[in-house]
Amino acid sequence: RAPPAPAPPPPPRAIPCQSRDDLRTAKPPLGGGAAAASVVSARPPLAVPLQTKDVPDVPPPADKPPFKPAVPEPKMPPKAPSKAEADQKAMSAAVTAVAAEAQKQAELQLRKKTKKKQDPAVAKKAIAEKIAEEKEAADKVFLVCKVMQDKRPVLLADETLHEGNLRLFVPALLGAATTSVHWETAWQQMCLPEELRVQAGRLFLNRLLELAAGPPAEMAEKVANVIAFLSRGHRIKMKVVEEVLAGRLCSGGAGAPSSHPETWTVVSCLICHWLPQPKNAGWGWFRVGWSWMEWWKVTERLLAAAVAKEASEQAFTCLKSALLQMQEHGGGAGVFLRQPWTEERIGLLSSRLLALLLLPSGPGEIEKSQAQLTTKLLPVDLSGREEEQKASDSGQSSSDES
Repeated sequence: RAPPAPAPPPPPRAIPCQSRDDLRTAKPPLGGGAAAASVVSARPPLAVPLQTKDVPDVPPPADKPPFKPAVPEPKMPPKAPSKAEADQKAMSAAVTAVAAEAQKQAELQLRKKTKKKQDPAVAKKAIAEKIAEEKEAADKVFLVCKVMQDKRPVLLADETLHEGNLRLFVPALLGAATTSVHWETAWQQMCLPEELRVQAGRLFLNRLLELAAGPPAEMAEKVANVIAFLSRGHRIKMKVVEEVLAGRLCSGGAGAPSSHPETWTVVSCLICHWLPQPKNAGWGWFRVGWSWMEWWKVTERLLAAAVAKEASEQAFTCLKSALLQMQEHGGGAGVFLRQPWTEERIGLLSSRLLALLLLPSGPGEIEKSQAQLTTKLLPVDLSGREEEQKASDSGQSSSDES
């Protein structure tokens, strides 16, 4: 009789696992043997890294382009402004500067005038009105320059001057500009190259002097102010100004009156405007390097042009008018007792005046000639005796009151 068959082994117990790590860490059932071996054999095989060196490259599909990384677009440089935009920007900046300078000058002048016994409200109102006037004038200058640039340019595209447009530009400015900043800005807006400035200066000055002869009667003084602005601002060179003025003073024949008598008025005002003065004087010319001797050389050259044409009497009247303006601007005859005047310089001036009057200056005749010169110069007082007399009289009256 055959022995009974052995009982079959029990089925392996299932081990709940959620991940491959759980399989690795799961413990086999106790007892080992076939059950443990069956559990170990039931584990899934571990992942084996691919051996890429033996795998051939697979070309991309024909219908898809190969991958290309995105390249950032290069930043374009900012677009340069056009000439019209640049001119407009420059003009706007110039007008802003003109308005700021006008406001500053108006406040300074009115504060000087309203310093003594002036209601603050009235002074503030006067300053506001003055500033409004200056801004309106600056706007007019801006419009005149804009029309010149857009419709009637002085400088053409081929770098040549258009004389007709320049002749139209000068009277338009004369009716709008009122300060030195206005005129210097307008000159700058013509955009003249350095090689054309002398030619443009001559045309500009001749046109101004032509307008000096017209109405109103104060036009000659206004033209003199403009020439003083442009010469002191180094827009037109002094040499060019002297050349143009001397040419007009000598326009007539020898011994005949000048064909441009208004030029004498312009010259007399310029002699006063060019006199060296302190920075805060409110008149004259303050510039480093500009001295009384430089001023006297310019004055002598202008008067010499008249003497060569035998117009000494007109030259004397011109110089006397300039001295009278100095006396008015300086607050009286005492202006000739202060710098830049000295006793030696007064002597040079007197000698020139005697020569213009054709008076003898010899040792025995100098006193008589000086007396005649003093009479001819009235109300100008080069000695300052009138000022000294006023000062002594005021001191005497104050002592009497005390």
